[in-house]
Amino acid sequence: MDQFEVLIWDNGSGPAMGRYLKEIQKKYKNVKVIFSKKNIGCASYSKLAEMAKGEHLVFMDDDILQFPYNWL
Repeated sequence: MDQFEVLIWDNGSGPAMGRYLKEIQKKYKNVKVIFSKKNIGCASYSKLAEMAKGEHLVFMDDDILQFPYNWL
């Protein structure tokens, strides 16, 4: 599979989600979580775009339940 990175912006979630995201970040080397104490809403998209190193960007919100098979 091609190399990829996953950037996750945590918009001030609670402690349980923070612990979960830290576990994911430790488990997968290509995942980076940015923890924001303040919820900045959709402004996080532009911040993530600035941080991304890849040529292509895919943004997802937390209400995405399922993508079609082989969508990427």
